[in-house]
Amino acid sequence: MLVAGLIVAVTLQQRAKVNVLGVVTTSAVITAIIGLAAQEPLKDLLGGLSLHLDRSLREGDWIETNGQIGNVRAISWRDTQMRCIDGSNLIIPNATITSSNLRNFSTKGPYGNRLFVGLSYNFPPGQAKALLLQLANQHPLVLKQPPAVVRIASFDDSSIRYELLAWQADYGQSLGLRSDLMEQLWYALARQGQSIPYPVRELLHQPKNNKQAQQSLGIDWEQKLEILAKIPLFKSLSQNQLMQLIQHCHCHSYGNDETIVAEGAEGDSLFVICRGLAQVSRELGQGNSIDVAQLGPGDIFGEMTLFGGECRSATVRVAQETQLLEIERPVIADLLEDDPELLERFGLLVSQRSAELNQLESSAAQAQQQDLLQKMRVLFNSWLR
Repeated sequence: MLVAGLIVAVTLQQRAKVNVLGVVTTSAVITAIIGLAAQEPLKDLLGGLSLHLDRSLREGDWIETNGQIGNVRAISWRDTQMRCIDGSNLIIPNATITSSNLRNFSTKGPYGNRLFVGLSYNFPPGQAKALLLQLANQHPLVLKQPPAVVRIASFDDSSIRYELLAWQADYGQSLGLRSDLMEQLWYALARQGQSIPYPVRELLHQPKNNKQAQQSLGIDWEQKLEILAKIPLFKSLSQNQLMQLIQHCHCHSYGNDETIVAEGAEGDSLFVICRGLAQVSRELGQGNSIDVAQLGPGDIFGEMTLFGGECRSATVRVAQETQLLEIERPVIADLLEDDPELLERFGLLVSQRSAELNQLESSAAQAQQQDLLQKMRVLFNSWLR
């Protein structure tokens, strides 16, 4: 075989004047070029085969690779298409994905969203951790299981650094959840006279006093007087009695989706909405709830808790940045001490409002009124002696 090949080569070289060595050399070069050119497509093909076989990546998964985060839209044999969080479409060769570190946020259950925040050394850590945990547990996107966790991460130069770990079902919600929690934290801190400290060493940031806090809410005493005077429950009060309410009520500001009161919680106050909107909902069981009303400026809620000592009958959540007044039981008790006849008047108005909301018949409304008056006498008994 080898001898026959040599004879053919010599014959072609001598008689046909063909450069056999040149032909062989050229064929080898072409073969080498084709082989080199096919390397990358072959790698991509093998990478795509690997992704399809081990199912480590699926369409719809949220992933991070080579510093890019996005949602997988398509996986072919050659490449993977990913829509990044900025809206751009990124096409990545499969060989690049299989040869680099890959984080998949969608395949192993809930995703843990970590939020770091620095709070003042004047804010006791126990209270700070409780506040962060409360905000997380009240957000509808945060899962109950696994439970949210708050830890002290470090003691920095001008603040205590906390880590909040909240779990969510879909990584695609992470940016919205982080934004909501940070916004709600600002409002919650402002209500407690706290703030995010500036990174300075010598300047001491003092909490605002009550007068400054009220001014920052943009509600002065004249506006409060106008709002309270229009509410049926307080409409019959004298000017001095209204001023007494205004002097001792508290101003609060809440951010979007914050929970003002939770169904079943205890309390001793009612709320008057000055600005914004709030959504009222009730539990149906098994984690489901239904919206029953929307409250706006001039509306009140929590009167049965204040006057009757009952637990909150519904959850009230902010639908739009809301500013409200909180009137607590001791403030009402001081009014009753000066004017005991107010008890009957308050009892009648509260029972009428409850009967209207619950659509009670006349006989049932009268029975409820007597029951409420008895509860009020018990609650305010120490002030009326």
